[in-house]
Amino acid sequence: MSDLTAPANTSAAVGKPNHHRYDIQGLRAIAVVLVVADHLLGWPKGGFIGVDVFFVISGFLITGLLLREHARNGRISFASFYKRRLKRTVPAALLVIAVTLIVGYFLLATYQYKQVLVDGLASATFVSNWRYIAIGTDYLHAADALSPLQHYWSLAVEEQFYLVWPAVLAVALFVAQRRRWSARRTIGIALAIVAIASFVWSMWETRTNPTTAYFSTPSRIWELAAGGLIATLAGPLSRMANVIRTPLSWVGLAILAVASLQIGPDSAFPGPYALLPVLGTVFILAAGEGAQVRDIYPLTNPLSAYIGKLSYSIYLWHFPIIVLGATLLPARGEKFIVLSVVLTLVVSIASYHWVEEPFRSRPWRDRKRRQQHPRPTRRTQLALASLLTIAAVLAASFFVLRTPTNAQAAPLDGLLPTSPSSAVEQARTAEITAALSADSWPELTPAPAELGDKAFVPEWIVDGCLNGGLPVSDDENAALADKCIYGDPSGEKTIVLFGDSIALSYVPGLREALPDWRIEVLTIAQCPANSASVHLGDGSAFPACDTYREWAQKRIADIHPDAIVASSSTLSIERLASNAIGADALTEWQLGATAMVNQLAPSTERLVVLDAPPLESSPQSCKSPIKQPTDCIAPVRADYAGVTLAQRAGVTDASATNVIYPRNLTWFCSDAGQCPSFIGSIVTLADGMHLTDAGARQLAPILKHYVLGASR
Repeated sequence: MSDLTAPANTSAAVGKPNHHRYDIQGLRAIAVVLVVADHLLGWPKGGFIGVDVFFVISGFLITGLLLREHARNGRISFASFYKRRLKRTVPAALLVIAVTLIVGYFLLATYQYKQVLVDGLASATFVSNWRYIAIGTDYLHAADALSPLQHYWSLAVEEQFYLVWPAVLAVALFVAQRRRWSARRTIGIALAIVAIASFVWSMWETRTNPTTAYFSTPSRIWELAAGGLIATLAGPLSRMANVIRTPLSWVGLAILAVASLQIGPDSAFPGPYALLPVLGTVFILAAGEGAQVRDIYPLTNPLSAYIGKLSYSIYLWHFPIIVLGATLLPARGEKFIVLSVVLTLVVSIASYHWVEEPFRSRPWRDRKRRQQHPRPTRRTQLALASLLTIAAVLAASFFVLRTPTNAQAAPLDGLLPTSPSSAVEQARTAEITAALSADSWPELTPAPAELGDKAFVPEWIVDGCLNGGLPVSDDENAALADKCIYGDPSGEKTIVLFGDSIALSYVPGLREALPDWRIEVLTIAQCPANSASVHLGDGSAFPACDTYREWAQKRIADIHPDAIVASSSTLSIERLASNAIGADALTEWQLGATAMVNQLAPSTERLVVLDAPPLESSPQSCKSPIKQPTDCIAPVRADYAGVTLAQRAGVTDASATNVIYPRNLTWFCSDAGQCPSFIGSIVTLADGMHLTDAGARQLAPILKHYVLGASR
């Protein structure tokens, strides 16, 4: 946040001497600690309000600086203002971007790094907030694949504010001078109008488009304007009775504490809940205008003062250290937390003293004046060099403490084959064994850059055979089903594929395995073949799932296909309509599997139930210059094993004699439960969950083996 380097000497009232605002340094310290704690610990849950504190401080300081300049000189120098801004914000910001891109090249997955390069350009030009809006970044619920430069969005908001605010202020002051109006009153009225308009817009946008509201400048201007409004009231506030100042500051601190503990990722933010941190900050700024506030030790102690000085550097450095460090220590345990905190402090101290402060304090071009600012003494240089050495050692510690590969898989009892494997499965096992021991990356298909939703099977993303889950009529369902027929439409034998997107991902393998069969696809997004009722992923009711399954089961009964293949995502158990969790959810899933078999088995000669692939590490999010294939091996997760075993128990309870239920875990992983991110040269899963087209076709010989007669 660029206000973090603005001087804390403030008094916008004409004729009032400046005084140093120690409480502002303390506010900066509290704000940056909240942000770092939120990003590193996830506590307090509202730690992100530290950014809002910075916004208010920024509006206050910058408006005060411009008002004082106008009072002294009768005008505002745009050139001087922007020179000061550049010196205070750009050198340190560019340094962090450069270091992040260099280190990120080695640590980040190749595909992710390409995105971070774009983030770096957007951050360096202070437009990253609009980039994150464009790509739909959810800052409050972000989890995987975070950009190490994502925190630059707030700098972008401030710099965009700085771009226009001096001009707006100059015009308002010019009008006030011509009309002989009070300058402070005119600016105050203008700020109030801006703040109200922006707040109303923020309320509306938070309700209609929360991602845009969080990042956009128009939705945030009211916070900066609130700080500016306090600056225009410097005269009246300086006459505040001293007896009021300390209680007002403590009330402001209390509001910030409540906001950090009560506001969370699911709160309507920034409109209206950002009012709390804005109000708390405004109270503290108002209380300290014109006089020092006494007995407010949390804001005025020496540690807070120093952390406040470092706050800009801390803000810049902490997020890349956390995000990049997590690629080496993904468990983010105690060692990770300690290393992140210490490395952030050490690097921030060095950055402040070697980059931020020298650039801020030295004149722009005047050589004679530059000579009045001597370089650091040899002793100081030695101290800073020592800090950099410590930083290098701490950074190296992340590598030394890297999380070991091949983590222990969940117990696999009941998931492994109980009879000898077929020849095609033995060949598959040999390929998996080779992939698990590979020491270099092959030329992957699809390439990592082509993974994600772009690599879903063409029957899904091209042909549109995954019903979107909206309530539709039987005729519309039939029209879609008639459209999604593959193989030989007039083939003597028919197979129906039934289930959700996991089921649909098996279609390319069936097409290659059974080219002479009529293959009919009956799939609906987020609706498992398992008969358990579910919600949609956003938590809303999903009656269309049950309705579609009833319709599909009637159609299957009418067709009476030679075979049915049914499959369900194991993650569906997290969306049960009953909201059951734990053992209750597993029981419901087991009963749903029994019901599925009882409904489908009478309509076919062979019902083949396929488990979803276990979750794997996608090369798109894992492959990097310093990672070998063994670093991207994923263990079978305990939750996957639990859901799969529950479904297997449910299928067994149905006692149907025509059910084929292969233990297909070994199609993707070793007997020890280790799952490579590719098999042969084929990336099996597009997103760590759904089969790629090539990955599904790779399974064709095994699918043919089971559909045509194998059992186990």
